[in-house]
Amino acid sequence: MRILLVSKEKESLLKLKELTERLVHAECGIALGSSEARRMLLDEYWDLAIVNFPLSDESGENLINMILTSTESSAIALIKSDLVHYFDSLIAEGALIVEKPLNTEILRQTIEISESVKRMREDFNKQIRKLEMKIEELKIFSRAKCLLIEKKHISEEEAHKMIEKLAMDRRASLREASLVIINGFGEK
Repeated sequence: MRILLVSKEKESLLKLKELTERLVHAECGIALGSSEARRMLLDEYWDLAIVNFPLSDESGENLINMILTSTESSAIALIKSDLVHYFDSLIAEGALIVEKPLNTEILRQTIEISESVKRMREDFNKQIRKLEMKIEELKIFSRAKCLLIEKKHISEEEAHKMIEKLAMDRRASLREASLVIINGFGEK
C-alpha cells in the first residue's frame, strides 16, 4: 500500500510517517502543503492520502475534493476534535475523518477501512464499465436490426436471426456481426 502524507510541518510529517509505517507496513511519501501534494498525486499512484488539517496554503478541503474526484486514491482527514463538526461535507464526499489527538488504533482501523472501501469502489467501477460496454453492444445490435427491418423489409425476429447467423458463420460476436451489417448499409 502506498500512502501520501500531507501536512504543513515537516516534524509532524516525519512523526506521522513513522507511525503509519509501523501501523500498516506501508510505503509512505510526504508532501509539505497542498501544492506539493497535488503534484505528487498527479505524477504518481497512491492508494491513500492522509491530510493533516489545516495546511499552510489552504484548509485542506479542496485538496481532499481533488483527491476523491481526480485520482483513484482514498482520503483521510486528520482534524482537531473540536473542529470536526465543521468538516461534515468531507464525509459526504467520501473522505474518512480521524480526530486529533490521534488514537493509533483508530488510525490503523481507519486506514484498513479506507483500503476496503477503495477495493469496493474499484470493483464497482469495473461493473459499471462492463455494463456500459453491454449497453453499447445492445445499441449496435438494435441499430443493425433496425437497418435490416427498414432496408430488407423483414420482421424483427428475422433480423435477429439474420445477425445471429452472420455471427455464427463468421465465428464473430453479435457486436462484430452487427457492425458488419451497419457498415454494409453505409451507416455509422
